[in-house]
Amino acid sequence: MKVKSLTGVLLAAILALSGCVGNVGTISEKKESPAVDDVQEETVVTEPESEPEQSAEVAGDETAEAEPEPEEEEEDEDEPEEEQGPPFSDSLEINTADGKSVAAFYALDTVISMTIYGPESENALKAAADLIDRLDRVISPQREGSELRILNENGNAICSDELIEAVSLGQEYGKATDGAFNIAIYPVVDAWGFFSGEYRVPEAEEIEELLTLARPEDVKEAERPSKEWSNGRRNSKLKKGIVFETEGMKIDLGGIGKGYIADKIALMFNEDYADGVTGAVISLGGNIICLGKKPEGKSFKVGLQDPGKAVGEYLAVITAATSSEGNLTPYSIVTSGNYERFFEVDGVKYTHIIDPETGYPVENGLASVTVTSDDSALADALTTALFVMGYDKAVEFWRSGTYDFEMALIDENGKLYLTEGLKDQVKSYVQTEIITR
Repeated sequence: MKVKSLTGVLLAAILALSGCVGNVGTISEKKESPAVDDVQEETVVTEPESEPEQSAEVAGDETAEAEPEPEEEEEDEDEPEEEQGPPFSDSLEINTADGKSVAAFYALDTVISMTIYGPESENALKAAADLIDRLDRVISPQREGSELRILNENGNAICSDELIEAVSLGQEYGKATDGAFNIAIYPVVDAWGFFSGEYRVPEAEEIEELLTLARPEDVKEAERPSKEWSNGRRNSKLKKGIVFETEGMKIDLGGIGKGYIADKIALMFNEDYADGVTGAVISLGGNIICLGKKPEGKSFKVGLQDPGKAVGEYLAVITAATSSEGNLTPYSIVTSGNYERFFEVDGVKYTHIIDPETGYPVENGLASVTVTSDDSALADALTTALFVMGYDKAVEFWRSGTYDFEMALIDENGKLYLTEGLKDQVKSYVQTEIITR
């Protein structure tokens, strides 16, 4: 059996710390994306990104009535202890010079690279890194002690507002795409070995049975869950939780998590650093978000990875549509592809993007899907959904106007298809066709 996944993580860190936007690759599920400076143009190259998001400790909730003179309550013996220690950002190596701060580090199961411009660039970079680490502890299905992992292990859990919000977004996008995006596909993807790395081809009967668990509508928010819930903390201020109505189901936010976090970073920059950050380009695996512009007023450029060539070789370049008026309006570019994460058995290639309807890897002639939007969570989810849909349904969905986004589709022959909103933003080096309304 042959297995392929993205390498070059070390190169990413070296490029990022030397002043480039690091070449980013993931070593886990779905979308992966390197960001590489194109010497003079600071071009970021996208390729399919990865999945898992990472961990957090969760609190529970006390439901007993308060006594007139309450006594201090003891925590449950099996309650996890709060992690102590310095901020995550204290461990980073940050290069700051001339109002520009650059760093690369590992989180969210991938290498993350950041280049921030402005008088508060270093503080903003640290704040973004700490936010990533905190949300990593919320939405990762793999990281020990994360909210999502606890939920998956127990079928119910008291949850933070962030996890509830991310799950709700995932359910919304699932409905809008008629199930092409499905946060409850975890058991099926796991059966193929894409979480554990123990790759195998499941029997048809096993897939059929596991598909009965892929019911995102059975993920319910619960008000004031009882302290008997898995991670219940008697003194917790958290009052909400999530419960699975189907036993054995699990969810994965890898198809939306990086986008969700990117949106939170953009919001924080606009609220807390609007006067201290003039521009930023951040790569979270396969999710690249650009804000503002470079000091000389030039736009950020993002290269579309050529699926048939080595990492960092692109077939087109997108110029990010960001403001030059000091506005940090976000512009996200997210890519999903079937060429970075797969295994082979008896000469047959099995890729990690699973069709939620069939339970089998998608095979429809597409090699990659890139979505651009000012909503990174939306772009993240749509790259998966559109890939599952295939060319015809993806074009139909874009034309429907359900969401405001543009897309670039690359087929297995290397042909590029651009929606008309990208026509003037993309410089293509291959055969290209424009998709119109």
